[in-house]
Amino acid sequence: MSASKLVFYDLLCGTPNTCWSPSCWRTRLVLQHKRIPFDTVWVSYPDIASTVGHTQPGRDPVTLPVIKNGDTWVYDSWEIFLYLEQHFPSTEEIPSLIYPNVEAVYFFENWTHAGPVESLILWILPRMPAFLDESGREFFVRTREDQFGSLEEMAEGQQLEQAEGGFEPIEFLLKRYGPYIAGERVSYQDFVLLATLQWFDMCEPGCVRKIVNFFPTGHFARWYGMLHPLAVTQ
Repeated sequence: MSASKLVFYDLLCGTPNTCWSPSCWRTRLVLQHKRIPFDTVWVSYPDIASTVGHTQPGRDPVTLPVIKNGDTWVYDSWEIFLYLEQHFPSTEEIPSLIYPNVEAVYFFENWTHAGPVESLILWILPRMPAFLDESGREFFVRTREDQFGSLEEMAEGQQLEQAEGGFEPIEFLLKRYGPYIAGERVSYQDFVLLATLQWFDMCEPGCVRKIVNFFPTGHFARWYGMLHPLAVTQ
């Protein structure tokens, strides 16, 4: 690991060097967009607190992503995004991801949680243990079942088609103002949505193709075709 590189703490799964967490994907996509050299430290669920807990005093649970840049530690994907925008300025070749303004970007990030994610959360959670590493799987099942009850029972009756209503505003937005979420250029909103879809696809490979094809006019599918090649773990 190079002392001069930024260090990115990402959440481990059962497949080596595979990003899956939507929060971590958001940070990874920004780092790669800005061409910032970085090293990844993969952390299993039960090791998060002991690895980066000092960066989040009083916070429970301690979460990823976290970055370390020199002597500076930053946690939370939104705070990391703002930090990277400030400390790694945009250029003509690599424009800012804050577009059209920070308020619109922040709204979209929160809407994504309240809309598409909320529409499928009971479908998502029971599928997550299958792709986690062994210790992460045990930790996830134990803590989530303590909080929500049986994951197996949670999964009963949950269908991917429940996502259609949650994603319908995306299709309408892209149809009227696309090709990207904020119009003519890529913004952080695109990365927020792509990160969410990457998470869904880990839960059931191929499901995102089904989701974007819920809408026969094809604007969402075309957007995904443009953005999906960016989702590479470098």
